Amino acid sequence: MKFGMLRAPATLFAQLLFWIDTFVLAAYRSSAEVGVYGATVRTGQSLLLFLTSLSLVFSPFVADLHYRGEKDKLDALYKNVTRWGLATTLPILLALAILPGTIMRVYGPRFVAGADALEDLDHRPDRAGDRRHGRVHPDHGRSHRLGPARLRRLVRRRGRDRRLARAHVHGMKGAAIAEAVTLTLSAFARLLLVKRFVDIWPFDRWFLRLIPPALAGAVVMGAVHSVLVGPKWLIDLTLSISAGTLAYGVVLVWIGLKPGERATTLALVRRLLGRTPNPPGPATAG
Repeated sequence: MKFGMLRAPATLFAQLLFWIDTFVLAAYRSSAEVGVYGATVRTGQSLLLFLTSLSLVFSPFVADLHYRGEKDKLDALYKNVTRWGLATTLPILLALAILPGTIMRVYGPRFVAGADALEDLDHRPDRAGDRRHGRVHPDHGRSHRLGPARLRRLVRRRGRDRRLARAHVHGMKGAAIAEAVTLTLSAFARLLLVKRFVDIWPFDRWFLRLIPPALAGAVVMGAVHSVLVGPKWLIDLTLSISAGTLAYGVVLVWIGLKPGERATTLALVRRLLGRTPNPPGPATAG
């Protein structure tokens, strides 16, 4: 009962962390901007679906080991689950960092405005400019004959529109940065609480082995994206993610896994490949 009384409000406040930025943005920005930001946040939090499932699977084992006082096994499980959780979600993080504009095209062209906020949610500020995300100015491709008076009005209107657009982007970027900082500090605080009360820590030297696979996946994904970027965004999205994930997986098996994990993974791959049924041989006359 005492545990439940603390767990219920903790869960409520944890959910509030995922929504408070949207509530604050809605108080200061238009509903259209809030709609774009809502789609951006849900996309950035897509990897939480897998992490939540992983947590539900291993929570009973963690509780059992802690109850029996087997701290060494609990510490090993904590490290392995955390490392494998990070390893399996790194391709998603790479895609969110490298292809934010292309991913947001899934919702429609106007949602590309949320690409900068998506990068901030992924802790990767955008420095590549608008052309990288395939943004097209509303008047691109139009030709007008402008008189001096109309030109002055157009320049004044464009200057005002740019200021409004800049404020529009800063609104979403500010909310995304605030959420990213809040969730990062919250996660770090939970790690410190686990260290303080259970005396286990999720990170060790094997986490460094994930850096080469992540770099390989990022390079390949970025190279394919730079070649395919254009109006055929779905082909760009599919091939870029597929190529980057494949490169990441190959280098992960080669460098990123422990020897026992590598042997188990290769054995599983061989077993899956060996399941292909052999063609039947010629029938012999009896």
